[in-house]
Amino acid sequence: MWSMGTPVSHFTIATRKNGQLLICEAEAKGFDWPTNGIQCNPYDLWLRMAKAADYNIIWLPLDRSI
Repeated sequence: MWSMGTPVSHFTIATRKNGQLLICEAEAKGFDWPTNGIQCNPYDLWLRMAKAADYNIIWLPLDRSI
């Protein structure tokens, strides 16, 4: 995976743009995802799509204060 040096099947990042929390990822268009390729979705929309896709989600903050 990009910048990780390890094989994983899927990778997402959380970022903020204009104060809005976005989840960005590379994903294939399908019944759960509206766009093919790299995309950023608002957190609340992404969470609903992730639940519908039956994702297993692990939160790994980069800052120990979070």
